[in-house]
Amino acid sequence: YDGVSTAWNINNATFFKASIEAIQEFKVHAGTYSAEYGHNAGTQVEILTRAGTNQLHGALFEFLRNDNFDARNYFRPRPLCKDILQRNQFGFVLSGPVWIPKIYNGRDKTFWMVNYEGQREKQEVASIASVAPDAFRTGDFSALSTPLRDPLGGTFAGNRIPADRLSPISLRYLEIHPRPNLPGLASNLAGVEQQINNINQVFARGD
Repeated sequence: YDGVSTAWNINNATFFKASIEAIQEFKVHAGTYSAEYGHNAGTQVEILTRAGTNQLHGALFEFLRNDNFDARNYFRPRPLCKDILQRNQFGFVLSGPVWIPKIYNGRDKTFWMVNYEGQREKQEVASIASVAPDAFRTGDFSALSTPLRDPLGGTFAGNRIPADRLSPISLRYLEIHPRPNLPGLASNLAGVEQQINNINQVFARGD
């Protein structure tokens, strides 16, 4: 950005992204390029942000995504409802001149630009996991073909653990562990993870 590297050396991620309205031009360098573009192979992106002019300029923007406008995800597992996605990305760009007549003769000398961008995002991501079936929680492992070994010797008859041999700690853990909502021994829990990602970003430029 404007001749300054914004790549994070740990994973080459860019920790700063100017708003689209604040970008004047960009250039993509691919293949072989001079050493001034960094120590990384592959592609380098050079971005120049907008500068101010003698006239005051401004722009407002907002990008909206909402699940009310979306169709149901084909891969969304039942019995879950439609994916939730509420995303608002908004902000403004304002630029203009700095007029100091005694020093700069009034015009064409010094300019400024300010950019603000905010993001409000709420999203639910569907996933499927495996949890202990209801029968396993009572010590009934008869659905398994492999003999269940007794740590005191031998095996449990019918792959069923007697109630008095169940660990109180394990039973307490199972009380707070999610119960299955799908049939089967594996991939029997359909759920969603809620992700909230709110961002505020401000930067200014002077020329």
